[in-house]
Amino acid sequence: MRQVSIVVMGKPGVGKSTLINAVLGEDLAPAGAGKPVTHETRKYSRKMLLPLADPSDGHYRQASCLLSMFDTAGLELDERATGGTLGKIRGCLGECLEESSEGDISLVWYCVNNQCSRFEQYEIDLIRKLSAGYAVPFTAVLTKCHADREGELERLIRRELPGIAVQRVLAKDFKASFGTASAFGVDDLLRSSFVIYSRMKEGSQDEKPMQSERIEKIRSEGAQCVSRYAGKAGNGRIPLIHISFPQPSLIIRLHAVRSLCISMVSDLCKIAGIDPGDNQEKFLDIALGAMKPSSFTFLGCPAGDYVRDVGCAWLGLLLSLVAGSSDAELRDSECVLRKLKEMGGEEKGKG
Repeated sequence: MRQVSIVVMGKPGVGKSTLINAVLGEDLAPAGAGKPVTHETRKYSRKMLLPLADPSDGHYRQASCLLSMFDTAGLELDERATGGTLGKIRGCLGECLEESSEGDISLVWYCVNNQCSRFEQYEIDLIRKLSAGYAVPFTAVLTKCHADREGELERLIRRELPGIAVQRVLAKDFKASFGTASAFGVDDLLRSSFVIYSRMKEGSQDEKPMQSERIEKIRSEGAQCVSRYAGKAGNGRIPLIHISFPQPSLIIRLHAVRSLCISMVSDLCKIAGIDPGDNQEKFLDIALGAMKPSSFTFLGCPAGDYVRDVGCAWLGLLLSLVAGSSDAELRDSECVLRKLKEMGGEEKGKG
């Protein structure tokens, strides 16, 4: 029997449990009135008929599946805890993927309360990090939508996360003074998620060889670029400690090496298909923070070796960036800078 796994994420009280119960058709997950009621990640499973999309013709067909839904309500998502819980969230996603076999489906739904009208920056950053790290379709689910129409919150999410699907849902009838808003959107959410998964799978099969060739081309041309700039730098030594009164010739050499590094960083960006814009100085600082010196001594190092180490560090970051980003993200200069800063910090931490 085919397995479908859905990881449901979001801040406490956004309606994750209510959504899970609506999908499963029974009250399995404890739900509260806007308060966090689950204190640990829980898994709910049920055999169901689900409207899976047929890749051959795009039509939906009911298929018998074992649906498992992971309620991550116990993972507190807020500005303080996001860093600490990221590993736990990745563990939950890893568990979901480990249980999957060929033909199974894995999805992630990130729930946002439509009534809140706010989407925090740490939530945006979290989704970017996770969606870049897993070949699993993410959908931003707007919960508690009393009307099926686009609002400012939805426009904000679409603007900040152009590669993420957005779906409106009211998982349970809502009674108010003006009347009752009927539940809607759950079936559409399931269908659209399966379509996205199907398209992603088809695309990944077609794009995998192309992406591999692209990465190899960047690696090869990038290595030649680094060697070329290292040769230009020569063998004059540059100091690695602060000198209060450096000689004029040394000042000129330091400026020349930095200028070479900036030009090299810019050329490597162009090889990777990324517009460096006005970020060359910032990019160089990221590369310097991530580099792992190979020939430094207390006397300094040859300028050529220094430039080569900078270039290798930057090329490695660019390869990771291209491998883990969509074309839309690579065209977004702010997104590129943010991702490179994150990756540069992680590399520095490993060192």
